[in-house]
Amino acid sequence: MAYAVTPEGTFMDINDAGLKPSRFESREEALGTNIKKTYVDLSEREELLAEIRIKDTSRTSVSGSKTRPERLSRWRSRQGQR
Repeated sequence: MAYAVTPEGTFMDINDAGLKPSRFESREEALGTNIKKTYVDLSEREELLAEIRIKDTSRTSVSGSKTRPERLSRWRSRQGQR
């Protein structure tokens, strides 16, 4: 599962593997939606954000892989997206 969100939590991208656990029917439905809608307990997101801030890794995704624009662009290319 891979996704990218804005600092406020709005989905910018999500792969097919992320749709089902997030309860989205399609990628289009996910885009523009706030990730907060996918949490049962919002305190989990706050804990994750606090950990990211402490480690100063704001350019690292939840899974730990870098989310730099060029990597996202390459991922989109492999998915046949722009």
